[in-house]
Amino acid sequence: MHCLDLLDRVLTRHAAPAGARADLLAALRDARDPARVRDLLLARRPRRAAFLAAFAGHVTVRADAILLTTDPLPPGAVPGPTSAKPGLTGARACHVRGTRQPVYRYGPLRDRRARVTSDARVPALTPLTDGPADLHDVLTIAGDDELTLRLAADLTEAIGRRLDLLELVISPMLSLVAILDPGASDLAVGARMSRAAYERLLARVLRRTLRDVADRLPAALAELLVEAPRDVPDPLAPWHEPAVRDAWADLVERGDLPPFPAWPVVRAAWTGVAELAAHIDPV
Repeated sequence: MHCLDLLDRVLTRHAAPAGARADLLAALRDARDPARVRDLLLARRPRRAAFLAAFAGHVTVRADAILLTTDPLPPGAVPGPTSAKPGLTGARACHVRGTRQPVYRYGPLRDRRARVTSDARVPALTPLTDGPADLHDVLTIAGDDELTLRLAADLTEAIGRRLDLLELVISPMLSLVAILDPGASDLAVGARMSRAAYERLLARVLRRTLRDVADRLPAALAELLVEAPRDVPDPLAPWHEPAVRDAWADLVERGDLPPFPAWPVVRAAWTGVAELAAHIDPV
């Protein structure tokens, strides 16, 4: 499989031991379900994926859609127009008059069969319809740990036997983050970068901002933020201190400093080996 050649390049870049790399590739090459292995390594979305519950809540099944709410809807409640897409298969956020609780509308159902009944309470990640789970949705809802567990289970099933080397595959596939909001950076929404590059980006935004206002900072803040050494493990650590953020906010309120620029917002990303092999950090 061509994707195994790409995986070999990724593993080499991530300094995987040669022996372990060879054993892993041999196991994947002899997998019971090579098509499934390929789909997982390339992080492909399955066709006609199931709608997954984004949070624990109450479901209302209608002819054309499934509504997910934290509490039962008032009698006769009518959902308003859908707004933002939360990034999940089939889901859109919407507003229901008379309630302020979050409401997700999943649909259209069309040829999908609901796997839940009206008025049921469901935990997050419950499949609301038939179809395979999209692991991208699992990551969005439950984060890295749940994706790691499911990806390891799916790879084990596709290989046909338990393999202790799967962490060598999974770790690189979770090594990138995706930009949700560029904030004060010049990156595009959706751009991907390594977690280390993201930390460098935050540090650069912070240094640039502090350089522009250094002459207006009180001595105590300047010592913490401007004069902090760059070789410490986390150069952003002082900014996370509540006292520092409160002091900055007070200076903004007095008009002595501009508001702190928005930090770039990212989410974890599940990245296929083809993209990983070609990836170059944008910063």
